[in-house]
Amino acid sequence: FVRNQNDTGGAAVSALGGSPLLVNCSFQANTSTGPGGAVINDGASLAIVNSIFTGNTSPNSVGGALAALDGATTGTTNCLFFGNSGYQAGAIFNEATLFAVNCTVAENTASSFGGGVVSEFGTSTLLNTILWQNTSAPGNSLESAQIYNYQSTAITVSNSCVQGLTVYTGNNNISNDPLFLGSGTGNYQLSPFSPAINVGVNAYNSFSVDLAGSNRLQLGVIDLGAYESSVRSNIVALAATPASQSICAGESADFTVQSSSAQSFVWQYLKNGVWTNFTLTGSTWSGPALGAYQISSNSTSSTLEVF
Repeated sequence: FVRNQNDTGGAAVSALGGSPLLVNCSFQANTSTGPGGAVINDGASLAIVNSIFTGNTSPNSVGGALAALDGATTGTTNCLFFGNSGYQAGAIFNEATLFAVNCTVAENTASSFGGGVVSEFGTSTLLNTILWQNTSAPGNSLESAQIYNYQSTAITVSNSCVQGLTVYTGNNNISNDPLFLGSGTGNYQLSPFSPAINVGVNAYNSFSVDLAGSNRLQLGVIDLGAYESSVRSNIVALAATPASQSICAGESADFTVQSSSAQSFVWQYLKNGVWTNFTLTGSTWSGPALGAYQISSNSTSSTLEVF
C-alpha cells in the first residue's frame, strides 16, 4: 500500500466492521488529514501480522501509521513502525482496545505528544515490544515520547524495552539501548550484543515466524521486537547513548555513552559508507574534518567532545 491519500482517515485501509486480517503487508508513504495515515480501525476486530509501516503521516490528526477508534479491537504482532509522523501519535493512536505483541516502534515523530503510541480512554497492552527513539514536542519526557497516557488510560507494558523507562518500571521491562543493527538504514534487527535477546515471554506470541520470515523462537526464549535473533553474544547494556545536537559556530558538543557494566569503548564515524575509528596521535584525536576532538573514557562511560 504505497502513497495513498485521503481526507477522512485510513488512506490505505479503513476497517469498519468484521474481523479483517492483514498479513505480510507493507504500508509506505500513505497520507491522511484524518485519523490513521495508513490504517484506521473504526469498529472492527482487526489483526495485523508481520507487516511494516514507514513514512506514513497524519499531519493534522492522530496516528501517523494506525488509528484505532472507539469500539475497535486492534492486534499488531511482529510489526515494525518506523519513520511515521502525526500531530498526535506518530505511530499508533488507540482509544479502544489495543494489543501490540513483539512490535518495534522506533523513530516516529509527533508534533504534539506521543511520538510512538498514544492511548486515550481505551485499554492498551504492549508485550515483548520495543519503543525507542520516538520523539514529540519539547517539554515531554523521554518515556512519554514513547508511550503517552492521555486521560488516565489503562496501559499495561510487560517484557518490553522502553526508552526513558520511569512510569512503566517493573514487569521485566528494560530501558537499555536495543542495539539495532542499522536503524539509520531501516535495519531494525537486533545486534548479537542486544539486551533485547532472550528476554521476552514465549506465551505472548503464537505465530511461528518473525517479520523476516525466520523462526520466531530460535534460542529457547523469544526476543523483544519484530525480529528474532539466531545468535547471542556477550550482552552490552547501555544506560545512555549519544543523541543528535544542534549547536552554533564556536560552541562545543558532548556525546556520551554509558554502560551498566565495565566495557571498552571505541568511537567511530561514517564516511562514504565506511565506519572508521577515531585515532589518537600523541595527545591529539583525529576524525572527520568537522572540528577538533577530545575523548575521555573510564570503565563504564566515554565522552566525545567536538569543538
